[in-house]
This record gives sequence, structure tokens and C-alpha cells, in this order.
Amino acid sequence: MLFLLNEQIVDVAIPEIHLSKRWKVLGCGDPASMRAREALEFVARVVSAHVHEGVAMEVSLVEDLAALIIAKTGANAALFPVTDKRVGEARLTILPETILSSLRERHEHEGQAPDLEQIWPKAAISPSGMKGGIKPSPGKGQSSALQTLRRSEALLAVVASIPMTLCGSRMYS
Repeated sequence: MLFLLNEQIVDVAIPEIHLSKRWKVLGCGDPASMRAREALEFVARVVSAHVHEGVAMEVSLVEDLAALIIAKTGANAALFPVTDKRVGEARLTILPETILSSLRERHEHEGQAPDLEQIWPKAAISPSGMKGGIKPSPGKGQSSALQTLRRSEALLAVVASIPMTLCGSRMYS
């Protein structure tokens, strides 16, 4: 399954199996006892640590985080907006596999990373930064952006309501 984490696309064959083999290395604690919200908070801490240090995440780490997000939310794309070296609240969505595949092919052949503005409408990007935010615009673009925002908020509300226990990671706390 292809997964987009910010600007990186990885392929995780069977996310639940991958996670069952790698959760100890990942350092998040038993994922079976985690809530979706807690999994997203853990991923945000990991992303934040890498942003703060100015270090790109290794592909294997992105695969592990992708497996965790997929297993806990069902989403195949996650945006953790970065503004002034601070990581914002996660935005999740489910993108068609064909879109992720074409973005991955473009990256492999042309060396061009996915353009977040094309993938995430401005409403789904951080309201406080990262190339925009929610701004009224004329015509149907505004309603499309607002619909995307509402879908993202609805998905996050569902994710936040899934009961589980806190991930006790010392590595990224």
C-alpha cells in the first residue's frame, strides 16, 4: 500500500504485519493498545524531532510511521504541516492509489518531490502558515476547499474517538 507522509511516498506491503514486526524498533509501545489520536501524536513527535534537528527521515522510519498511521486510521496520506520549525496538527486523507503511484513515478523519474499545494488544498494546510491557510476566494474553489476541510475535520473527529491506550515512547517524548 502506498502512503504519503508530507513529501515522502513509501510502499508498505501489509501495514499490520509490518507494524507487528517493527513496533519495538519504532519505540511507540504496543500499537494494539494505542488510540488513533495517540498514534498521530507519536508520529508528530517523531516528525518534530527530525524537523528540529534538520534531518530527513529515513525511508525505513517513514515506512514504520506509515504502517502505524494506516493501521490506526485507515488513511493513506498524512500531512504534518511545518511552520517555523514547529509541526502542526496532522491532516489525514485517503487518496486514490493511482494518484500516489503517479506521484511516486514522477519522483523516481524526474526527481520531483510531490507538490503539497496540489495534493492538499489550502484549507487542509495549516491555517497559520505553510503557503496559505483558509482564505476566502471567489467562485467554486472556496466551496471545494471548505468541503475538503470539513472532510478532514470529520476524519480527525472519527480518529480521535477510537478508544485505546497511550503509547509510552521514551525515544521521542
